[in-house]
Amino acid sequence: MQAQRLTLAIISLAMIITITFHNPALAQSGDSTDELALSPHWSYAITRWEPIILQEAKRRNLDPDLIAALIWKESQGRSTVEGPAGAVGLMMVMPFSWRPSPEELMNPWTNVFWGARALTTVIQDGRGDLYYSLAAYNGSWEQIHLRVTRRYATSVLDSYARAVAVRHGLPEDGDWLALFAVEGAPGPRTTIVLGPQRPLARYTERPWGQADIPMAPSDIPPHATAITFTDEQDTEYHVNVWLIVKDSSATVIPYAEQSIFLPPPAGYGKNGRRETSEPHFPTTPAAPLPLPPAPTDTPTPPRVTPTLTLTPTSTVTVTVTLTPTPTLTPTPPVTATATLTPTIPADCKGGPLRLEAWYLDRVYNAGGWTATIFAEGYGGNCIYTYAWNGETKDKPSSGPITFEISHTDRYAIIMGTASATSAGETVEVGLFIKPPGDD
Repeated sequence: MQAQRLTLAIISLAMIITITFHNPALAQSGDSTDELALSPHWSYAITRWEPIILQEAKRRNLDPDLIAALIWKESQGRSTVEGPAGAVGLMMVMPFSWRPSPEELMNPWTNVFWGARALTTVIQDGRGDLYYSLAAYNGSWEQIHLRVTRRYATSVLDSYARAVAVRHGLPEDGDWLALFAVEGAPGPRTTIVLGPQRPLARYTERPWGQADIPMAPSDIPPHATAITFTDEQDTEYHVNVWLIVKDSSATVIPYAEQSIFLPPPAGYGKNGRRETSEPHFPTTPAAPLPLPPAPTDTPTPPRVTPTLTLTPTSTVTVTVTLTPTPTLTPTPPVTATATLTPTIPADCKGGPLRLEAWYLDRVYNAGGWTATIFAEGYGGNCIYTYAWNGETKDKPSSGPITFEISHTDRYAIIMGTASATSAGETVEVGLFIKPPGDD
């Protein structure tokens, strides 16, 4: 049912695009330069170089908006930029000995020619994986595990996805997703998903998994093709992009709210959750502070001080003076409570509690390696307390969180359980994360 809704949503978007844009601009082999055009997303700093970008896009079978996104990241459209490592020009091309001189690469035509050539080469070397290919463009294949090169790749993909969305009439910061997938590649297919409201996520389609995650549709044309190329075995690759939006009923189709798992370790089911019959209980609330001790002073009864006055006569006069002691009034007990609970969102729809969690990044560091985990709860009362292996990672919140998990062994696998508690219920997701580069 969810797959049908996803298909219907993409078909609806395709119909809207067909009505609004009679000649959608896709960078595919055989298009003439006149049929290509940059997205309205770009400012004049980029569009002034449009003839150069379109020429090289046609030459390399690249989407011109992908070239534009890289130019925006590298130079923001300034043709005379020089980097600290020696790269120059619009696409910050390194003037290696087999390339033109730095002065020649300042020419925008020369620079984009060599920049688009380098971009095409790294994408081919990466078998169409735009994420790692862009990281390699920034820092070489030896540096793709670094946080800085991965952030670079994420930034370029974000700009490119926004350009494609605006090209097809969607708001730049709207509630949509771009799904990147390679067609033609042998073996399991790696998919990239990102959008203005969601961080980038990568996952590999695996036959064991039954998680309800977005898949590239096989019967719906893509909204853009980033690049088309043929490898040395004459296998043709198409790096396609699909846009996914809300359906007409204004309910979110299941595209960004699904589990993304790696192969489960022993003790975990096919859906990535730990196999256990033990019930989950809400976290026990903190006990109230102890009551103050009861007063130890006991009121003293009135004291009688007799005074006797003797006279020589037979009359005896007795004077009695009563001096009352003040009565101590015990202070009523005080019960101290400290409850900090976020306000339940007004648009909370409730429903069954579920948790989606996956890793966003993996990097080596001096102490071993670190994985950045993304977790987001759904349903319940929309207020979630997140934990990793039972350790609370942040204060209760109504949205997603990210946190880091480290291991001192650079070759060890991180295995653990992310959990979310809401409205007295806890759900868990098991994660099995390999070290960087060990996919």
